[in-house]
Amino acid sequence: MKTVWRQFVEGLSVNVEFLHKDEFMKKYNKKGKFPSAYIKNEGLKLFISQEEMNKLRNLDELIALVKENLSNS
Repeated sequence: MKTVWRQFVEGLSVNVEFLHKDEFMKKYNKKGKFPSAYIKNEGLKLFISQEEMNKLRNLDELIALVKENLSNS
């Protein structure tokens, strides 16, 4: 994990869990398109779609998108 990303994730006010596709499907019994990100409240809600992830060009754009989505949730 890149240092900048690790520091960003560790500084978030939410718990973060990284799962591979097979781990995700086994744990949540849910299919999805990957890569993607979900937020877990009472259930799972799509947080960043596969389409959004694939449009990102670099880590700075991912960090900006996470911040934006967190402020809107």
